[in-house]
Order: sequence, then C-alpha cells, then structure tokens
Amino acid sequence: MKNSSFKFNTDSFLFVFIALAVAFLTLIFLSSCHKEGTPILDALDHQTTNDESAADSQFDDILKTAEEAVDSVLNAIQFPVTISVGACAEVTADTNTHDITIDFGSGCTGYDGRTRSGKINVHYIGYYRNPNSSLSITLDNFTVDDITIEGTMTYNAVHRDANGHLTMVTNVKNGKITYNETGRYISWEMMKSLTWTEGENTGDPFDDVYEVSGNSSGVSTAGLTFTTNITSPITTKTACWNQYIFYPVSGVKEVKPSGFPTRKVDFGDGTCDKEVTITVNHDTYTVTLP
Repeated sequence: MKNSSFKFNTDSFLFVFIALAVAFLTLIFLSSCHKEGTPILDALDHQTTNDESAADSQFDDILKTAEEAVDSVLNAIQFPVTISVGACAEVTADTNTHDITIDFGSGCTGYDGRTRSGKINVHYIGYYRNPNSSLSITLDNFTVDDITIEGTMTYNAVHRDANGHLTMVTNVKNGKITYNETGRYISWEMMKSLTWTEGENTGDPFDDVYEVSGNSSGVSTAGLTFTTNITSPITTKTACWNQYIFYPVSGVKEVKPSGFPTRKVDFGDGTCDKEVTITVNHDTYTVTLP
C-alpha cells in the first residue's frame, strides 16, 4: 500500500465552473425592474433563484478542489497558489485503493477568503481528463463559512467526440446546504454535462471554450420547489476574462419556481458582454449584469 501526505497547494483546469457559478449567482439580479417599473420577481421567487445559484456554486467549488487533489497525487503538481484552498489543507492519498482525503481540520482559510472545515473524500478511477475516468466525492462534516454541505457527487469523463473534444458529466445526489446561523437549508440535485470544445491542449487558460447542458431541482430555503433546465447549451469563453467579463456568451437556461411562470434566460449570441435577455410569459427584458 502506498500512502502519501502533503500540504495541498494547487490550481485546477476547471476554473470555468467558477465563472458559470458566478454567472448563475447573478441571476438574483432578475429582480431588476421592467419597463413599467414593476419587479419581475417577488421575494419568494427571488430567493429560489438565489438558492439554486448558491447550491451550484458550492458543489462546483467542491469538484474543483477534488480535481486539484487528483492532479497533486497523480502528477506531483503543486502550484504556488490555489484560490479556494490556500496551503493549509492536508491531503492523504492511497494510490492502491485510489482514495484521497482532503482534510481542512477545524478551519482552513483559502486565498478566496472563505474558511472551510471537515473533509472531502475522493475515490478516483483513472485520470479525470481521460475518457472512462471517474471521481466519487463524499463529504465528512464539511463546512464553508459556517454553511454545512452534505451530499454525494460523481464525475465521469465520458468520451471524446469525433473532433477529440472531451465530454464530462457531473451529478449531485441528496445535496443539502444548511445555513447554520438560521437553520434554513436548500435541498438540491443536479446533472450537468460539459464539453471542452477549444483550448484543452494549449496550456493557455484564456483560449478555452466550454459548452454546458443539464438540469437541476430542489427546494429553496423558503420551502419552494423549483426546477432548472438548460434548453440550449451554455457557452463560456475564457478569452472574455481578459475583459473582466466572467459570464457565458450564449445559451439558454430556464428557471421554474413552483407556482410562478418560467423564466427564460438567454446569454446572447457569442459576444463577450454582460447583457442577458429575460423572458417571463410573453414579455422580454434586457438586463445588464454587474
């Protein structure tokens, strides 16, 4: 049995998940006023959109952390900084059983200013960039800034298409995010498929293009059930980051809170900008994200 233990200090190729999470988080701005000055969303509906975005963001961060750990174990990579973790998490790996434990102890503050505690457990098969590889992620008393996160997450690098593009699928089951200060929680499940269409082998983080599809469902902190569905693949171009634009450039996502009309969010025509169009019933509005 081969075991190794070292300080975790890495970065990950899937920083795009952060960009997507930020983009969905900004959908809370859908409460902006329409042309008559009436809010598009009411308070409950607004909270549902916010909660779905928060759940997406938290689990994307967990996946990114797991990928960094696998990189460190299989490739002996230790980069000088890691945004989410910093240098204070302890990683223990058994390369015979293919198990990795990322232990944040009683509190570890990353360079992003967020404090994590508890453990992320990862079982890996193959290297996550290769077809037929997989990650299975479980959480052990894991918290981020006094928010407890529960659930299981799986990742599968499914295949390469005829153009050699890698397609990856992630799932979250029995997700639960509890705000310990209030006791309120979000229940959440998700399936997301991501295809890396450009820039995988260049080594340049600013020429990547990703297409994402999938859906989610859950119950908000207000007790309102909801579903989301990406009806046209959402495309992110990391070249836009050079312009400090961290939003998708195209694609359509629908958000359906129980008891409210479906909100269709269109991210555009491929241009790097901050504008989205929102359709509610038969009314369409243009919103400029911050």
